[in-house]
Amino acid sequence: MRKCVLHLFLLCTGTNVFIDCKMLKMCVEEDRQRRNTALFAVLTKMQKVGRIGAESHEVVSLWQYRGDLMAGDKEERKEGVQPSDASDLPENAQNTLEKKPFLGFVGSYTHGIDSKGRLIVPAGFRDALGQQFAVCPTPDFKAVAIYTLDGWQKRRDELTALVQLDARMQVFLDQFSKYSYVDCETDAQGRLLLPQKIRAWRLGDVREIDINGATSHIRVMPKAVSEEQDRLFDEMFEDPLAFMAQVQKSSN
Repeated sequence: MRKCVLHLFLLCTGTNVFIDCKMLKMCVEEDRQRRNTALFAVLTKMQKVGRIGAESHEVVSLWQYRGDLMAGDKEERKEGVQPSDASDLPENAQNTLEKKPFLGFVGSYTHGIDSKGRLIVPAGFRDALGQQFAVCPTPDFKAVAIYTLDGWQKRRDELTALVQLDARMQVFLDQFSKYSYVDCETDAQGRLLLPQKIRAWRLGDVREIDINGATSHIRVMPKAVSEEQDRLFDEMFEDPLAFMAQVQKSSN
């Protein structure tokens, strides 16, 4: 254990810091009564350095987890009880070790879709979606969207609010509701069985699809359509920075 903590200190001494998060987790789980002091010292050293490598999100979670442990142990000591092991903590406190901040749905992946309508949802997307999620039309109604349940409810509420402003928006809310499925989940292989009606409406019988992050949701579309969108983007915005500068200027 001492070698483990010493190695963590050595990791923190360079200009660029790369943290072995599995080792940090081992500190929490194995150091029992001394774990709080050791983990506090290591993370304080890391915070002073201020430059953390690619796994910084796990480090933040561990820092927060250490705070929970310190607070709990302090209360136990007041009552004359020995600090509890990590295994005795509430489930939500233990899960803090595994949580990563949600940065939005980002990235693009090409996958096949089989004759039954099953497609593989990328692992990073599955983690953010949770056990159950929603399949529905994208905001432009041009592709298939996958939302978290909270994200789907927000989108539905936005459309409902627009109906209050203009009754003609009811047709959009109706179409959105018609092609919404809020009990979707992946199987043990990470595959999603797309509902047949929305698949036929927006994907047809294609066998190659692009699964693209759109920050608040995931867009599923034929690979050829996705490639055409890339081509149109390059054609419409030959100088993206100039266009952004123009937008910023007009907003001032």
